[in-house]
Amino acid sequence: SSCLGFDSQSVCHLAKLIAHKTQGNPFHVLEFLESIKRERFLSISGDSLIIDMESIQTEMMISDSLAQLLSQKVQRINKQMQKILKVASLIGYRFPENLVIDVTSKLLAEGDCNFTLSDNLQMQLKKAVDERFLERIHDGYQFSHDKIQATFQLLMDTKEKGRIHQIIGCQFLSSPNKNYKYQAAFHLNRAWESEEESLNDTVDYYIEMARINFEASKYCEERSAFVDSVSFLKRGLEFLNENENEKWSINFDLAFEMTESLAKMEFVVGNLDACKITNREVLFRAKSA
Repeated sequence: SSCLGFDSQSVCHLAKLIAHKTQGNPFHVLEFLESIKRERFLSISGDSLIIDMESIQTEMMISDSLAQLLSQKVQRINKQMQKILKVASLIGYRFPENLVIDVTSKLLAEGDCNFTLSDNLQMQLKKAVDERFLERIHDGYQFSHDKIQATFQLLMDTKEKGRIHQIIGCQFLSSPNKNYKYQAAFHLNRAWESEEESLNDTVDYYIEMARINFEASKYCEERSAFVDSVSFLKRGLEFLNENENEKWSINFDLAFEMTESLAKMEFVVGNLDACKITNREVLFRAKSA
């Protein structure tokens, strides 16, 4: 209150939040105050103190030094918490509670760890907040620092990451929410890259993965994320060419539609040479159809 020139009651909630973010270190408190003022989450208008508590909670990370200390604690936490936080780290910096619990439950059902389904996963998330690995936000949780998220990712080998990405992708794919098409393609692609040798290698699988990437590219195009749209189209066409297949022979219509869309997106992002090459392929295939 002395730093801001207002009474204790006015800054009570802000003080508690800052104490959580900085662990009360005086240097970090001052640094944190400067940051939230710089970001305009804290301002003074006349005799009024204007505090954007929600933005401070969700947008401002804990201090780097505290994040370093917490990262060192990761190896010492119980296996239950470690498992659910590894899953969360692959979902993203922010994640919904129901998704991380559903994915972790599926891993437990596979016998992928040393504890049973009776463990209370919600309780583990609450404990993770108490341990300062996570912070509660209005629509789920977020990691208290990106370094902590990265630390949990480093605990996993390629095979474990691939399996978790596969389950996350399938969860997104089964959702009726069309906005999840991007996430589904992203995680399923990561799963395939991580565990290529152990995944389904049938023609139907490759066609389905091509379709998923095509849908993700459309989603990106609608939101003017044209570079991402190009990436999904290229990845989808690669699936049609996998395992000695030839994209035009296994599904001509899908290959044609995706290639035509790729030519358009290459033009939009300014890859004119790639656009010309892809357009020539479209025209050649159109004549031979």
